[in-house]
Order: sequence, then structure tokens, then C-alpha cells
Amino acid sequence: MKKLAKIIAMTLAVLMLAAMTAVTCGAVSTATGTVTVKQAVVDENLKFYRVLDYVDTTDSYKVTSDFETFFDDGKGGYKTNDEIIAYLAGVESDSAAARDLGRELGEFADTNDVDAAATKTVDADTCTVPGLPYGYYVMAPELPDNTDAVVYSLFKLDRATVTISNKLIVPTPEKTVSDSDETPAKSNIAAIGEEMTFTVTGKVPNMSEYATYYFEIADKMTNMAYVADSMTLTIGGTKVDISTTDNTANVYGEASDNSVNVRITNLKSIAAATYDAEIKLTYKAKLTNSAVIGNAGNINEVKFVYSNDPATTGTGKSPTSKTKTFTLGITVNKTDSADNALTGSKWLLEKGNDRVAEIDGADLSTFNWSRLDIGTYTLTETKAPDNYTKMEGAITIEIEASVSDQADPDGTYTLTTYKATVTGPQGYVTQTNANGYANIDTGITSLNVKNFPKGALPSTGGVGLYVILGLAGAAFAGMVVVIIIKKRMSAKEK
Repeated sequence: MKKLAKIIAMTLAVLMLAAMTAVTCGAVSTATGTVTVKQAVVDENLKFYRVLDYVDTTDSYKVTSDFETFFDDGKGGYKTNDEIIAYLAGVESDSAAARDLGRELGEFADTNDVDAAATKTVDADTCTVPGLPYGYYVMAPELPDNTDAVVYSLFKLDRATVTISNKLIVPTPEKTVSDSDETPAKSNIAAIGEEMTFTVTGKVPNMSEYATYYFEIADKMTNMAYVADSMTLTIGGTKVDISTTDNTANVYGEASDNSVNVRITNLKSIAAATYDAEIKLTYKAKLTNSAVIGNAGNINEVKFVYSNDPATTGTGKSPTSKTKTFTLGITVNKTDSADNALTGSKWLLEKGNDRVAEIDGADLSTFNWSRLDIGTYTLTETKAPDNYTKMEGAITIEIEASVSDQADPDGTYTLTTYKATVTGPQGYVTQTNANGYANIDTGITSLNVKNFPKGALPSTGGVGLYVILGLAGAAFAGMVVVIIIKKRMSAKEK
């Protein structure tokens, strides 16, 4: 019964074209129309090859001279014009036969240097190609880097406007990063151990030509550690379970200290994976001790690996999307009053009410607090070197920085401002150079802090100096008062 229905359908298709197949002579039509291509990929190059000419005087078609050889060589056993047209009319547009025929026609055109009736470089996801003569066409989309197989489309242009869907879709990722006090962006500034959320988004491609569709999110981290059990995947807003133990599962995820990978064996089998639905993966990671400080930053990048040829199991790779995480540092050079390196002090660095780190500098004269975020820090000397006076009060360091909103050629970003405002006891704190405390290239805020031998005073007048001078002034004033009183008393006695 099914076979009979198919024969009837084929017969009807042939009968529908009877008028145009009965007579194939006459002048080729000069009428033109416009083709609108949806789901186009920006920068791909579209080529349109005309397989059949339209003859408007007889409302019929005939094979173009460019493709006569293709059919003369016996495609499907069809050689006469009528047989060829009947054959093409019987090829269902979404069938495997149409896919195979489109590929063979496209490859023939490429191999035999057939001139395209029109070409178009795509500049938007929907594009129009005007002025195409009426006829039967094969469209060949090709990406600039030639990493993907060409997925051909067959269509008939017999009216002013027709619309077709591009079958070559390149899934493209977009990646952002954020921490607890930031909105998602392409770059951020973070401290070691601070949890950051990475978000990867993309779109479900056109999978209509595929029986199954492989899709993989391949993410590479630099100087970061994955936070266990933090992967979440949604498609079209619906949560999709990720197995992290069964690598034969349809959706399998694995992570290490330098990568996150989610593999979907058959995206087409997931009900929520309709065309253009959002694919979103989120996970958390932290900067490690190996993180690079300063403007070089720490890059995190992702790409998609996906089915790229309905006729094979071949895969293509998308362009990468990158984020960059910056981190900063503070360096204190400890010296005596003559600017000689001095060991033996202890220091505590705090941010608000949070203790960042304490360093015992028994053998150190330089103290480094690395991989810090922006914010206001307090630096306190908890122990002075032997025979030296501990620094009065504390040092406040306010670190400010901003990131460019314009990507570099490699798709990453740079620090555009970096400033450190340092306040502390006078005479104890000085800059290490004339350019200020903060170096935007190294990402380091650097300062010199002096200690003075017990009994000595800071040369530029620290807090201790003012106390001593105040006491001395008070004593001197008291002495003056006593002298005046004595003189008055002496004068009265006389």
C-alpha cells in the first residue's frame, strides 16, 4: 500500500509538470526574481548555479548547457530533457535524495568551473539576492576558512520572490565572566580563590538535514581551577541533565583544573533543542596561585565542535570566544631610615573586616601580597625589627582599575586605568618611583616603608614627632609661664 501511494505521488508530480515537460523549446525567459535567504551566516559566500532555464512562452523548463554533461553522464538513468525534469520534480525538497542531488550538482559545478548566476557575501542573518533569472537552482554556501562542508540547497524561482533557508549553520559561542559584585562581561578583576561564574551561550543550529547531530562545548581555562559540581546546562530555558560519571550518556560532562567539556552525542534527540533555541552552559572557577598578575591577564576560551556534513560523521569547529581575568598585587619594600633593606618585621593585610594574609618577615625585606582584587586594603605592622620602633598607625591602600570596552584583535581586553591611593604615617611611607604607586603593566602597587631606630624620629615628621614636639612645646610654655611669674613676684618684693 505504501509503495502504491508513493507511485501515485510520483505520478502526480510528473503530471503537474506535464505542461512544462511537453515542450521544452523556445526562448529562455528574461523574467527575474528575488531570493531571500534566511538563517544565513555572516561573511559566508553564497553561489547560485542555474540548473534549468525557464521558458516562459511555453511555461516549461530545459536543462542549461552547463549541466547537460551532468545528466548526459547518466545521473539516475535520465538523459532526455523530459526525463530530467520529471526526475527533478519527483525529488522531495527535504529528502535524503534532495540532499545527495544538491551535493552532486554543487560538486559538479565546482569541479567543472561552472559560472555562478549570482554570488552574495552575507552581511546579516537574512539577506536578499535580486535579479536572478527564473529557473531551477542549487545554492552553495561557503565559509571563508573552508572548515565546514558545503550544505547545498535546491530551489525553484518561478515568481517575483521566493524564500529559502540556509542549511549551512555555524554555531557560534559567546562567553562572559562575572563574580559576586560584577555583571557578566568579557573581562573582570578578581582575587585568588574568588569564585567566578563563566557563562557560554549559543543557538541550536538548523539540523533538518541531519539524522543525528553531534554538539560539543570545549572550554579551556588558564591558571584557574574548576569548582566541583558547578556545571549547569539549559536548552531553550529547559534544564538538561549532565552525566559526569557515564561517558556513554547522550549528555556527558567532564572537568579538570584547566578545562570544562560537555559532549552531546545527539542534540537532535533533545526535545527542547528546536531551531534557534538558546544553549547555555554555566560553571564556576577560581584563580590559582599560578595566575598571571597585571595587564597580560588570564585567558579563558571556548569553542563549539559540531556536525558539519549531513552525508558523513564529519565535524567542524567554531571560532573561539574569550574572556580575560585580571588580578593585582601589593609590594612593600622595608628599609631603615637610610633606605637600606631591613628584615625582621611582621605585617598584616586586611580588606574591610577580612584578613587577607599575614607575613612573618624574619628574613624578608620585601613583602608581596599577590593576586588581589580592587578595593581598599589596610596594611599594619604587627612587629618591628629588633631595636626599631614599630610604625605608628596603619597604611590604607585604595586600588582602582577599569577594563577597556573595546576588544583587542585577539578578542581579549586590557586594563585601561590602574590607580592606587596610599595614605599612612608621615615619614614612614614613600613611593618607589616618580610615576606613582601603581604600575599598570605589572599590576603591582609598590611602596617603601621605613622603620626608625628606637629614640630616632622620622625625618619628615611622623605622628611620633608631633607628639614629642607637642610635649616639648607644652614644657617650654610652662617654663615661660614660671619665669614670668617669678619675675612678677620678684618685682613685687622689691
